[in-house]
Amino acid sequence: MLTQLSIAGLAVVKELSLDFGPGLNVLTGETGAGKSIIVGAIGLLIGEKAGAEMVRTGEKAARITGVFELADARAILSEMEAAGIVLEGDEVVIKREISSEGRTRAFVNGEPISLAVLKRLGDLLVDFHGQHQHQSLLRKPTHVELLDSFGSLVELRERTWQACADLRRQRQDLEAFLAEQREAQAQVDFMKFQVSEIGAAQLREGEEEELEEERAVLANFEKLASAAREASDLLYEDEPACVERLSRASRALREAAAVDAKLEPLQAELANAEISVSEVGRALAGYLQSLEFSPGRLDEVETRLSVIARMKKKYQRSVAGIIQFAEELRERLSAVEGGGDKEEKIRARIRQSQYELTELASSLVKKRRAAALKLEAEVQKELAGLGMKGTRFLVEMELEESEPADIELDGNRIRLGTQGPGEIQFLLSPNVGEDPRPLVRIASGGEVSRVMLALKRVLVNADVVNVLVFDEIDVGIGGRVARVVGDKLKAVSRAKQVICITHIPLIASLGDSQFSVFKEVEGGRTYAGARALAAKERVTELARMLAGDKASDVTLKQAREMLESGSGRGRRKSSSRTGVKCARSSVG
Repeated sequence: MLTQLSIAGLAVVKELSLDFGPGLNVLTGETGAGKSIIVGAIGLLIGEKAGAEMVRTGEKAARITGVFELADARAILSEMEAAGIVLEGDEVVIKREISSEGRTRAFVNGEPISLAVLKRLGDLLVDFHGQHQHQSLLRKPTHVELLDSFGSLVELRERTWQACADLRRQRQDLEAFLAEQREAQAQVDFMKFQVSEIGAAQLREGEEEELEEERAVLANFEKLASAAREASDLLYEDEPACVERLSRASRALREAAAVDAKLEPLQAELANAEISVSEVGRALAGYLQSLEFSPGRLDEVETRLSVIARMKKKYQRSVAGIIQFAEELRERLSAVEGGGDKEEKIRARIRQSQYELTELASSLVKKRRAAALKLEAEVQKELAGLGMKGTRFLVEMELEESEPADIELDGNRIRLGTQGPGEIQFLLSPNVGEDPRPLVRIASGGEVSRVMLALKRVLVNADVVNVLVFDEIDVGIGGRVARVVGDKLKAVSRAKQVICITHIPLIASLGDSQFSVFKEVEGGRTYAGARALAAKERVTELARMLAGDKASDVTLKQAREMLESGSGRGRRKSSSRTGVKCARSSVG
């Protein structure tokens, strides 16, 4: 619900602030008083086109601020979240600024937003009907939403789109698999060669390190043998040998330790050293026996290391990496050889998904056609009561062929969108004998408004937009039709907030809140203002609407009865928020 609208520096408005209430809010006043400026300000607030010519003469900028109280905020919250806007509490404050140079800025809860985001939010907050361009009824996507809401088909539509998205993913998976298979098939021979080559090399992890150690020993055989032999001779063969000297020293200390116990630790260490040196000597003897110089073996090691180096260079991997690569190649070859089975499984899933999608889409189309017939009948009945008795309202459904197609339906290959199969469009034939035309091509704003009122009356509980603005709805009507229009506005306002400009006192009398819009000249400048009317003031305003400036006791009595009659048909109590904070503006 739009609870507050503030305008500054717009057209003839200098500064104005209105508090709207729930139910039916009517704007009345003389022709040219500025009612359309207020309605236009709401349009600017939700993304309509703005220009420098809208800014009041002498002002640097025009500013419009609207406070919206959210009832069902799920769609709006989702849109705000996508735009990175945080909602605190249950109010959304939208501000639009238009500079005298023509630049515009928009804010939601103090955060700057783009005009595109403002328009998307506006579509969820307010529906305009009349001479303004912001009319959801003129947009095809809205027709789908209205029909599906009317027929309780939104869930079925969403299931259909989800099934379509799943089918498309499966087809993409198939294309990706087939591409992989084609690429792999083209490389089968090469992969087989690589597997064979790596297998023939008989690579083993750790082999390269072992061979490098063996090569180092073979290449330095003489040096190693000489060093080991010299060390062995020093330990055992030379006179006096190292081992013999350690043994004699140990015996000497053992005898001395028998006298002085302090020498026992030293003797023990010497004994251990003797044992260690003896073990080293025996190990050296074994090492010398194991040393065997073989020029042929060195050639073998060099050749093998050369093979390993060549494989590492060719495959740009370590030995372990080459072994792993060969395993991956074998797996890919296995997958190529078994690809036919996998492809058939994927195709079987696609056939099943296509069947399920066709069933869902066919059901959706069938139920839409049934809902369309019912909607046509109910809207035409409403239109007849609104003075458009000869008007035909039609719901056109088209299933045109489109490629790439998702399914075949009614003999046509069609591609589905998020709103389901085909296109839906509302058509209207205002006069007998005329072909139905799209609503966007109907010239009369009053006709469009009345069509929308009829639709809103039929779809009052299905539409998520809770603020309806009607302009020109009473153009060319009167008497009984005016009564019907007023009653239907009143009926819609029990579920939605309605803001309506009217020149018909009968409609004005039904308002839950009434605002008088006026102009006056002061100091050579024109001031436009508006204010909420109390009960007595409403009587006076209704009398003016009935008889102009020559209101008499008779017209006052008639206005009073009209107001009481309007109240008797279920007029809501005015909201405590309804009022006016400032009601004057000027233009030079």
